[in-house]
Amino acid sequence: MTVGLKIGNKGDAEYEGSRLFGDPAVPESWAMEEPWSEDCYFLGQINLEEIKSMGHGLPKKGYIYFFTDTSTDLPEIRVLYTDEEVDTIYEDCNMGFDEIEYDIFSDYVIDFDPSKTDGSVLCQDNGDEALLIRICPKEFNPELFDGLDISVYIKNTELASLDFSKVTTRYV
Repeated sequence: MTVGLKIGNKGDAEYEGSRLFGDPAVPESWAMEEPWSEDCYFLGQINLEEIKSMGHGLPKKGYIYFFTDTSTDLPEIRVLYTDEEVDTIYEDCNMGFDEIEYDIFSDYVIDFDPSKTDGSVLCQDNGDEALLIRICPKEFNPELFDGLDISVYIKNTELASLDFSKVTTRYV
């Protein structure tokens, strides 16, 4: 089942809430040893508790994190998952990315709407693979990713085993 994303007001995200940009809430161990590369900035986090009753193919608890890897010509999205306790706001995550043309330091609240099936969505089954997330900047910030929609796909077998290391990024 597809879960629609409604990108809300800038600067209003809760500490443990789902959001785009800003500072991620992470397990303390992640703040000590960043599990993402220095070429990555924080794109967003999904608190899976917020959508556990919506009938999707994701775990019922934990967090999924999205990071934008800038080490390639067209940025790739890297995905991490944890079911550890989230107890640290990691404020240094986006340091060094001041040259980014849009504001990655302010957060955008994500709300969920199971009746919304187009635009920005989460977890849409497409046969052998699932659309893990699609973000449509025109819905909240047209300058983001030069206005291109960004989609992250994962094979259903990898999603079932919670292996997010081989996701595929596509722009439209």
